[in-house]
Amino acid sequence: MKFTKKIKILYLINRATATVKFPPLNEGDHWKIGWIQSCTRMNFFNSYGDCGYSSWEFPQLMSGQNPMISDSDGRNYPFYGSKSEVIEIQGPCTDYTTLKVLMNDNFYPHITWDIPTSNERLSRLTNVKRQQSFYTWLVAMNARNGSILVLKTISWQMNLEINIDPTKPQGSRAILISDPIPVQPEILKQNIRIPTCVLYPPNVSFLHQTTDHSFQSFYFFIIFSFFFFAFYSG
Repeated sequence: MKFTKKIKILYLINRATATVKFPPLNEGDHWKIGWIQSCTRMNFFNSYGDCGYSSWEFPQLMSGQNPMISDSDGRNYPFYGSKSEVIEIQGPCTDYTTLKVLMNDNFYPHITWDIPTSNERLSRLTNVKRQQSFYTWLVAMNARNGSILVLKTISWQMNLEINIDPTKPQGSRAILISDPIPVQPEILKQNIRIPTCVLYPPNVSFLHQTTDHSFQSFYFFIIFSFFFFAFYSG
């Protein structure tokens, strides 16, 4: 089966649009076209001056058990999401069908100014550092037998570092240290095979563990990091 592919990457770090021209289908044919994403690297540290730091970690990546972790929303494995991220098409279709799938990976971070388990209302946060890498695949999945055809592979990363002066008034505490112009996503010339570990649970949102390197541990919910600067500048 041949597909006509037109990939358009909107260079806003984490947004992609793909248009796929799907061939005619017979009665009973059933396909899903969409995005699958995995995390291949995760270094995330929140520093609190002399009080220590906390880190957000994926044990499977750190131990080498898995080369990458699924970034599915957990409701529609193995796809990244269940809305615009995947489209189903069923036969019969006597002509080519044009489909568009969208992906927008937005992160809304929440980090406490003070040590998260502290009973004091102080501002101790001094630095946020994040390094994360992803593979994102545009795929066609045969819904009848589960076979997957990789149409395109995209590689992208996030490198972010922010210094915070907790003694200053809110609105002027944060300074972006990392390059304000991020490394752009790359559409690879050769597709990367999707490992089996990416097609099934667990996924990034439910797999992480937070490790305390000086005091008490805390829960940290994150969806993405590019917007840290805007968050902490306020």
